[in-house]
Amino acid sequence: MNIPLRVTFKRIALPFAGILLAFGLFEVAVRVVCHRDEDGNYYFFNRRLPPQIIPLSRIKRVHNGYLASDTTRIIYDPDLGWSHRPNSRSEEGFYQYNSVGIRSEPREYDRYPPPRTLRIALFGDSFTHCYEVPFRYSWGYMLEQELRRAGYRVEVLNFGVGGYGMDQAFLRWRRDGRPFHPHIVLFGFMAENAKRNVNMIRMIYNPISELSVTKPRFILDGRNLSLINVPTVPPDRIIETISRLDDWKWVSHEYFYQPHDRAIWFNSKLIALLSENRYIRQYDRMERDFYSPSNEGGGLALRIVQEFQREAVQAGSKFYVVHIPQMVDLRDMVEGRTLPYAELLAAIDQQCHVIHPEHRMREAARMFPVETFYEKESHFSALTNRIVSESILDFFMSQNIQFPSGAPQ
Repeated sequence: MNIPLRVTFKRIALPFAGILLAFGLFEVAVRVVCHRDEDGNYYFFNRRLPPQIIPLSRIKRVHNGYLASDTTRIIYDPDLGWSHRPNSRSEEGFYQYNSVGIRSEPREYDRYPPPRTLRIALFGDSFTHCYEVPFRYSWGYMLEQELRRAGYRVEVLNFGVGGYGMDQAFLRWRRDGRPFHPHIVLFGFMAENAKRNVNMIRMIYNPISELSVTKPRFILDGRNLSLINVPTVPPDRIIETISRLDDWKWVSHEYFYQPHDRAIWFNSKLIALLSENRYIRQYDRMERDFYSPSNEGGGLALRIVQEFQREAVQAGSKFYVVHIPQMVDLRDMVEGRTLPYAELLAAIDQQCHVIHPEHRMREAARMFPVETFYEKESHFSALTNRIVSESILDFFMSQNIQFPSGAPQ
């Protein structure tokens, strides 16, 4: 029996219209829940949806604020991207810096350590700098006090800078740390910094960052490290460079710039949300892949650490890595999950002396909530900095570290 064309059309059109209506209702619902920033990026709660638009308006606002101020703690640095303003102090008094931007009380240091004095230099990001705590609760200061109580004459110089990648920490040692001739170099390894290594424009990687300047980065040429974007983009060319990013000569090495995400179907925020949910489901695997030493993220991080160690030892320093776990990492360890960067950490462990404060942290976290070990913005609390300093001290003693000639043993 032949079915009339009109009936066939209705059988097809009505379900299709229902699907379109449902899609439209869900689309409206997603847009109501989302918030839109000044650059047109949509956020579903705290999750940014594709396409990810360069936050140019926010970059302009933050950068113009930086240009208009002569009191910011962070200043443009053509070699490192940014560094601490010499002889500066934060408004609340937490952070003070001497004439070369070392976090201190403040205090100046001679280029060579005093006779019979052990000099330790720290390099890393905000966890090494110790954001969110006064200087006396930083792990570098606590380590200095512990060693003094043990009878050693010692100086601990904190070269940590907030927002740094491993590359910047290494470059800061090359330029600023090596001339101070430390006996021991401690490098704070926080795995997330591997992502900063492949990034040059911080607000593309982290849109809520307050850092509007660019940074240098290394690229791998075989096993050799080649440095690009040095000198970094001058402040008066930042906005022009980012406004015409596709014309920038280093744009192909900006890992987090993904112009292919501009597909027209992402104009639907429902489709964008579904795409983002698919990404979230694959997140753990993608994280492990990124940190693998056989891929760019993990491979570059490992080479930077290797080269850092080689140059430090060549300059006469002992080199040690201090593992710095973020809150999510500590929670993973407490709950028995494998760290996404476990393979990278194991590779570093094989080639460097690594100090592992997370063992003590994990034991302590069986008695206290994980949040106890971190401040409001997720940096180490004073308690955790104490654990780090004690872990380093115990490591030194267990390894029978050789101190400067004439120092008490």
